[in-house]
Amino acid sequence: MRMMFQAVKALSLCGMLFLAACSSSPTSKDMYQGERKAPTVQKKKDTIDKDRLAAIKAFGLEEEMIPSKLIGLSQQNVKRVLGDPSFIRTDKGVEIWQYRAQDCILDLFLYTNRQDGLKVDHSELRGPMLDSAGELSCFRTIVTGRPS
Repeated sequence: MRMMFQAVKALSLCGMLFLAACSSSPTSKDMYQGERKAPTVQKKKDTIDKDRLAAIKAFGLEEEMIPSKLIGLSQQNVKRVLGDPSFIRTDKGVEIWQYRAQDCILDLFLYTNRQDGLKVDHSELRGPMLDSAGELSCFRTIVTGRPS
């Protein structure tokens, strides 16, 4: 009888842990539409300030707005163009900066260079429905802070 009681307790505990795990796991909606925002996420302004607009023009993003234009930029120049990232992950020798729009996320991979500090080595856009037109639209939204 006692063994049966312990089995029921263990089964109940497993069920509660399962339900707790299911309720806290993020969904794709959370990832791409910002349902679970980090407390440090800063919203972008609807208008671009003069310094940021000058940086966008200086790095050729006004003529050709594609993520690969960010490759080679220093961390200071990325902040001049895009502002502060929504999320930063730091590992040994690399930082991953994340910028979010409504339906997509831009990940920038900055690697440490001994002479110049951190520089963008790779960029990646991801989202539920990105084709070439969607990628351009998403990136434009991230750069300008407003949908195209």
